[in-house]
Amino acid sequence: MVKISLCSIRFREQPIEQVVKQTAQLGYDGTEIVIDHLENYLKRKGELESLRDFVHSQGLEMPIISPAFNFIGTAEERKESIDKAYRCIGYAEMLGASLIRAFVSNVGSAEATESQWNQCVSALKEISAAAYAKGIAFAIETHPQQLMDTVQTTLELIGRVNSPGLQVLLDIWHLFNEGEADPIKALHTLYPYTVHIHAKNMIRHPEGNKIVYFEEGDMNYPSFLEVLKSTDYDRFLSVEWFGQEPWAAAEHELAYLRRFLGEENG
Repeated sequence: MVKISLCSIRFREQPIEQVVKQTAQLGYDGTEIVIDHLENYLKRKGELESLRDFVHSQGLEMPIISPAFNFIGTAEERKESIDKAYRCIGYAEMLGASLIRAFVSNVGSAEATESQWNQCVSALKEISAAAYAKGIAFAIETHPQQLMDTVQTTLELIGRVNSPGLQVLLDIWHLFNEGEADPIKALHTLYPYTVHIHAKNMIRHPEGNKIVYFEEGDMNYPSFLEVLKSTDYDRFLSVEWFGQEPWAAAEHELAYLRRFLGEENG
């Protein structure tokens, strides 16, 4: 059965304790916590174990933490990102999270040089091995301005690294928006590596895409969810929201997902 989490990214101005409590009250199964929240909590409290305990006390799981890295920049930038990745392995271990979201670059696959690809692969080999030794995996997110901005380049990066410590966070909207016209085909192709899913929908606009509820956007979400439901996927699908009235949106999107995934009773 698919589990549903809420990403804390839209609520960065609120203390993570408040975000977790409201997420639980809405009836979510888990919380995806961005690194800003983690490091703010660590600065305030000096440790993360109490955050783990608080999340669990609210009846939530914490499947993934969400930082970003750049492994293709200068030698100094690459080292900073590798050091950050090791810190995040420690964070995940303390929190009991099995996944770490990974952005890996600041350019798309078509613009990246072979040298940049090699830099990224080398870094990912190192950190994914270190993570896997702790029972943790990095999950590269399909996203624009990343090496994994298409289905094929995502497969290429997974293949080059060739590590069980590197898997895929499937952001299906971004693949759809970047030109993968068939989200169902994308799901089937990346499914063997998919360990987490980001869920949102938007209306395309030349001046900037606008986030809207699932049923209002350009992507056909019911068909995607029906196919996902037919698989044996039993991990988390995480709601992302970047618009106004985020808590109202979080409630609406959860109800929509429950309805289409056949989990009305939560």
